[in-house]
Amino acid sequence: MAVRQGWLETVGNLLKERPKGELWGLPTTSTYEGIGEEIEEKDEKSVEEAVEVESMDVDEVDVGAAV
Repeated sequence: MAVRQGWLETVGNLLKERPKGELWGLPTTSTYEGIGEEIEEKDEKSVEEAVEVESMDVDEVDVGAAV
């Protein structure tokens, strides 16, 4: 309860002084910026590799290695 009361006394009073509905401190960039970029790059690479395998000619497959 002490933490909540302290918060209400400091931040709560500050918010009461502001006009209702006023927006302030909006971020200039997204908080999600950069999240998942590394995973997306890995996904793109694996898709490119899969496309390369599918587009290979039959002549390029080493049949001897599969036996």
